[in-house]
Amino acid sequence: MEIEQSYDLRLNKYGERIETVGGVSLNLEYWDCDCEENYIHSSKIPYCKICNTYEDDSPNSRMDEVEWHIRENGDEYDRFAETEFVKECFERIMKNDSD
Repeated sequence: MEIEQSYDLRLNKYGERIETVGGVSLNLEYWDCDCEENYIHSSKIPYCKICNTYEDDSPNSRMDEVEWHIRENGDEYDRFAETEFVKECFERIMKNDSD
């Protein structure tokens, strides 16, 4: 028996890509390293020096954990800095997928 999963890709208010698969929302602009604490990193920082983990080998961060992390610790970069650029890229990708 095959289980059908729903999939959704959208932008949040910061222009960050949010992917929802099977009811779990992931922020594609952040990833989790192997550290026990402070394991959420911006995708602009592709390597964790503490646990020697690379972004390419790690899962994306859950949206709710990213929001909590930013509220508690601040962010590593200005989330609004690239909003317009990201929106343009996202719209182009979505347009190309529908053609």
